[in-house]
Amino acid sequence: RAWERRESFPEPARDCTSWRDMGSSSSKTPTEGDDADVPVDTLKSSLIVNEDGSSNSLNASGDRQSLSTAPAAHASCCHCPDAIFLVLWLGSVVAMCALAFVYGLDEIKSGAGADKGKSGIMKIFGLCLAVAIVVSQLWVRVMISCGGLLLKCMFLSASLLMSGMAALCISQGLPYFAIPFGVMTLLIVTYFCCVTNKIDLASQCLRTACKIVRAYPSTQVVALVMTTVSMVWSCIFAMALYGVHDFFDAEDMSNGRRVVAWIALILVYFWGAQVCKNIVVCTTAGTAAEWWFARSSPVHPTWSAFDRAVTVNLGSICYGSFFVAVTQTVAAVVTKIKKKVDENGNRVLGAAMCCCVCLANCIAKIAETFTSYAFIVVGVYGYGFGKAGGHTAKLFRDQGLLLLEMDGLVELVLTMGSVVVALITGAAGALMAEKGPDDWTDGVKNPTVICGTIGAIMGFGVCQTCMSVVESANNSVLISWMENPHALEQNHPDEYEALHVTWKKLKRTEVAVDYAAEEGLVAPTEVTVERD
Repeated sequence: RAWERRESFPEPARDCTSWRDMGSSSSKTPTEGDDADVPVDTLKSSLIVNEDGSSNSLNASGDRQSLSTAPAAHASCCHCPDAIFLVLWLGSVVAMCALAFVYGLDEIKSGAGADKGKSGIMKIFGLCLAVAIVVSQLWVRVMISCGGLLLKCMFLSASLLMSGMAALCISQGLPYFAIPFGVMTLLIVTYFCCVTNKIDLASQCLRTACKIVRAYPSTQVVALVMTTVSMVWSCIFAMALYGVHDFFDAEDMSNGRRVVAWIALILVYFWGAQVCKNIVVCTTAGTAAEWWFARSSPVHPTWSAFDRAVTVNLGSICYGSFFVAVTQTVAAVVTKIKKKVDENGNRVLGAAMCCCVCLANCIAKIAETFTSYAFIVVGVYGYGFGKAGGHTAKLFRDQGLLLLEMDGLVELVLTMGSVVVALITGAAGALMAEKGPDDWTDGVKNPTVICGTIGAIMGFGVCQTCMSVVESANNSVLISWMENPHALEQNHPDEYEALHVTWKKLKRTEVAVDYAAEEGLVAPTEVTVERD
């Protein structure tokens, strides 16, 4: 059959036709009237459709879009999974905005002061923002070049620090205090020995993810835009909370109603913030999938993925984000209760509430981690959240330990990058306040400390935004590698070879058939014979 040859097939015209629909007629058992072996060139010609509806063969220049595109790129534009959660989320957004502008805006106007901020210091903040963006991009480049070396240096530094603290305690005549540091040193060295080969895999996945982010920098633009939207959403929440609080005071509402209103506002706020965050995750995953399954770079894959994230996938995003928001709200409520218990001085109940807070925070973190991988599946395959959740559960059942270990290793590098960028940006802000023109800091008390602190916060936030894109791309690469290695071999052989070598070090074998091809989500690729 033509499907079995080492060929990839063109993307259909974007008229809501999926590869599954295209393959349904060609994958059935041929009858006597059918051709037993369709020539590949003829099949290519029949699949390429021009805008006027006529068929065409692939031109010699090969300047068409990818011959094998991402599964989610062919999701039906008329299909919106989990639409009920989209409707509920939009309703909650409208309600929050109504409360903010009906009750909160008047209170803010009535309490507004006449003090105006200085415009000169804003120049320093703007330059700090530029420094943070540049240094963040340089850190991405560093992770491409020596991600594995960074991880090994972090383990070495941690072990040297712990052993140095143990030696210091012994030299000061405090041998018992040296025991915990010695144990920590032993644990770090033991863990490093256990994950050495996995560090190589994490390094290669991170390197590939950084290449994708650098190839499509518009993913970072999407992240910055959604971060801005999230900040606006936080302001709307603050206005609504402020207005509702004053309204309840004026109407002398009962404490029960205040608590219910507070919990509802917190839930809606967390829901909206999670939706903004997960739109970026799905957009990055869709972009990474376009790169993974495409032989040549498609036209604007990021904007295509973003379009799907805010349309056909938005219901699924709202669905999954709701469950995370619920766990975060429960954690916030339990934390508030613990503070009230501590004020009463009941130590026994305080200890019990401390355990409850720890448990609630753990559940919230588990929910956030699980849904982050589920949204990767939504972005790559275009599934609804229910099906994506089941698929993610299967992944965790089969490869859960590896996923968590890779996530932890990569998180170390990304966090270190955020700290480095924060320090550099803070130092730049303090230096500009100290050495810059005097009119930049006129009327500002302690400008060096203020500019250094705010610059560090801005640098950390900007780098976290950039690193969130890298983290999503890294998770997309890891999941795609586990399920679709042969698509990478066909489209990006150099990256495949590097991942193949590190995968073999873990004594693991690649899947015989790519999951996307097996499910009919993309055109099948030739199965590669496993190498030694």
